[in-house]
Amino acid sequence: MATFTIELPDDEAQQLAEAAARRETTPEALASRWLRERLVHERERAAGSGKPMSPRARRAPESGE
Repeated sequence: MATFTIELPDDEAQQLAEAAARRETTPEALASRWLRERLVHERERAAGSGKPMSPRARRAPESGE
C-alpha cells in the first residue's frame, strides 16, 4: 500500500481535524476517504459516464420536484 505525506497550512489542518471530529473519525481516515472518492469520480469522468457530479451530489437523494 502506498503512503503519501501532505503539507497543509495550520488553519487547513485544523479545519480537517474539526471535520473529522464531526464525523467521529481521524483526519487521516477522512482524507483517505476523500481521496478515494475523488479517484472514483475521476475514473467515472474519464470513462464518460453520465454528467460530471461530485461524490456528495451522487449520494444526495433526488428531489421529486
